[in-house]
Amino acid sequence: MKDKDNQYYHIVTINMEWEDKLTYAHFIHDITREKHEQDCLHQQAKIDALTQVGNRYYFKDEMQKFLDQKIPATLCYCDLDHLKYVNDHFGHDKGDPYICDFVDILKSNIREEDIIARLGGDEFCILFKNGSIESINIKMELINEEFKNQAMDYPKSFSFGTVSITEDGKTSLQKILQIADQRMYKQKRQGK
Repeated sequence: MKDKDNQYYHIVTINMEWEDKLTYAHFIHDITREKHEQDCLHQQAKIDALTQVGNRYYFKDEMQKFLDQKIPATLCYCDLDHLKYVNDHFGHDKGDPYICDFVDILKSNIREEDIIARLGGDEFCILFKNGSIESINIKMELINEEFKNQAMDYPKSFSFGTVSITEDGKTSLQKILQIADQRMYKQKRQGK
């Protein structure tokens, strides 16, 4: 049970006889600290430690909500270019900031209601609520130009593929990711 002050309590009620009468005993235990710790662990399980954006588990949960509720959206699947080169030639102490710089640029160029998630390594997904593929592609090209302009010791860029999530709800998460991934790799090959 939660009260108006966000305090949590576990309450157990039992029947008992007391002085030849049926009565109730209530045992109340304050579990606020345990509940907050549990919420914190649950939150950490869905956040990428390096970038502080959602991780793969967070993304799958959010994406499934969009599919279940038939919310129109566009998915953008991104893969950072040159990360292996940066890690191999400059070390991971440069690779991690490369990843974080990308996330910072994304955050500063998308709406608060849009969702960013790091699927792993150098792969990211952005879930744009509403918006056409055409407008999202233009936005991502502009973000990519801004990212490229940050380059100093090594090149910075990313490849991406976008796919519209249909309102009919018949498309699966796996199929959407597969299409976006194929479009991203097509762009990556053209860029090379």
